[in-house]
Amino acid sequence: MLHSRDRQGIPYLGLAAGLAIWTKPTAFTFLLPFAVLDLVLILRSRQFGRVVAAVAIAAGLALSVNAGAFARNLSVYGNPLGPRGQVTGFTNAVFDGRVLISNAVRNAAFHAATPWPKVKDWITRGIIKAHLLLGMALDDPRTTSYGAFERVGQPVYDETRAGNTVQAMLILVSAALALMRSKLRQSRLGLYGLVVACTFIVFSGLLKWQIFGSRLQLPFFLLMAPFVGATLGALLPSLALGVLGVGVAAAAWPWMTGIPSRPLFAQPGTDWSILSRSRPALYFTTAGVESVYRSITGEILADGCSTIGIMLGGDSVEYPLWMLLDAPRPDLQVEWIVADELGTDRLLPGFRPCAVICEDCPHETQGIRGLPIHAVFDNFTLYMR
Repeated sequence: MLHSRDRQGIPYLGLAAGLAIWTKPTAFTFLLPFAVLDLVLILRSRQFGRVVAAVAIAAGLALSVNAGAFARNLSVYGNPLGPRGQVTGFTNAVFDGRVLISNAVRNAAFHAATPWPKVKDWITRGIIKAHLLLGMALDDPRTTSYGAFERVGQPVYDETRAGNTVQAMLILVSAALALMRSKLRQSRLGLYGLVVACTFIVFSGLLKWQIFGSRLQLPFFLLMAPFVGATLGALLPSLALGVLGVGVAAAAWPWMTGIPSRPLFAQPGTDWSILSRSRPALYFTTAGVESVYRSITGEILADGCSTIGIMLGGDSVEYPLWMLLDAPRPDLQVEWIVADELGTDRLLPGFRPCAVICEDCPHETQGIRGLPIHAVFDNFTLYMR
């Protein structure tokens, strides 16, 4: 039965799902198993109408959060998630058991990093042998988007590639303990853990492997946290839980304090931390384009231009441009100039930019929106009269 207290949480469930999708569409892979579970509960429920209404409310709220972005993408690209080429570039070209095993093994390898060379070599050899048995290459383009799997490495502090080795070990231990205890295995907690485990399977089965894939798996570890906490809390004494908590915090200390792009404390080889560096400088810790952005915006501000079009790559940062242009300003208007797959520019009606910032524009592009080339800064071109 769907109790009243459960129905009260439905709006929050829908909004949370909508925010997850808004953050990154890969959230669909983590939401799908829960959607299937809801469908099963609906079919088994004696309150069919109420449950359907609750699910409709949650789905409507999730859609409402993303409606604007979906509508704009449909208008520009004909696809709610963006350019079809990019969307299909991230999804597996084939779907079968071999693909699932290959991607699951490589995705799990992100979280097997260890400082012990013999252990790393043993795991790496196992992954290679598994792919030989599958008859698949480690860098099969049908299942791989960025980079190629080379070997299990040692723990890294790069926020784009760091794994979750300690968390993965806790998940495996908690799952093993839950499986050995029928009371936990057959409880709602066991069902929850099973559904979350399915999210990892769906993620591996639908999305191509990439060298930055560990960060895309963060929702899996967040969803597993309640399962781990509840399982260990039910089986371990308070003292053991306290010791374990301190141990996990100690293991996480290098990542909490020493991420190279945002160190809490100055690290060997560096002379700065987020406590000493200015906020504007922190915007560029991973972008590496501070001097270029400052030169471009300096030219625009000196000209007095306040209507600016931008044409940036998918990995480029946009917010620092707003900051350097002294946003928010009543007269400032910054809009994207987007080209769809047919090459047709899409621009807001009535928007007439006096400057356009274009990244990686072809050399033969001598003008955009009637504006000639004003200056070139590395791979950025500023078009302005």
